[in-house]
Amino acid sequence: MPGWAPLLIGRLHSLLGVVPLGILAVVFAVPLAGLGGGRQAMSGWIKLTDSVPWLIAEVSLVYLPLLVHAAYGLRLAISKSYNLTRYSAANNWSYSLQRVTGPVILFWAATHIWLFRIPVMSGELRPEDSLDFVFAQLSATSTSGVPLLLIGYLGGVTALSIHLGTGVERFAFTWGLISAKRERLLRQSCIALSVLLWLFLSHVTLLAGTGTGLLGGLIVG
Repeated sequence: MPGWAPLLIGRLHSLLGVVPLGILAVVFAVPLAGLGGGRQAMSGWIKLTDSVPWLIAEVSLVYLPLLVHAAYGLRLAISKSYNLTRYSAANNWSYSLQRVTGPVILFWAATHIWLFRIPVMSGELRPEDSLDFVFAQLSATSTSGVPLLLIGYLGGVTALSIHLGTGVERFAFTWGLISAKRERLLRQSCIALSVLLWLFLSHVTLLAGTGTGLLGGLIVG
């Protein structure tokens, strides 16, 4: 392999992760953030996403890049060890967190597509019924009264927040956007990004599943 190839592959791998994950976070959060506006706000966004141009953009800008990113990430996870007990460097923790959260995100995204995107795209779920459908799915409980899907979604958005935050950090270094002298500032900024993103995504997820989010707010009928 040429000497420049690993750097190019690393940059492409980082790009194919940060950009589609950022888009995925927005596409997931925006309709749920509008739950406070009730059925009209929710159905308006669902109608916008239920179109051929949107579907083409969603597949080409989110799902295909993420599959490539995940495939190469899986190769890295298999071929390299975490070394957490041997090295305490923050870079190793960042790398290890990405390898752990990656499969969680894939499972969460696949579940979201299967439960919510496919019914809309197939016409099985009408946009005007989306609010009741989302609430029914996320608020459903097991025989022991545990909302398993809601808990799973919270785990998914937690993994997404961590992966995107650490991914932005590695992206900045891989593409040479920041010097080593500002490494600490970059890491602190990315941790803040992960926390803020987690707060917001957890808020809209709880809003969809319980009617009240972390930051307050109620769904309007």
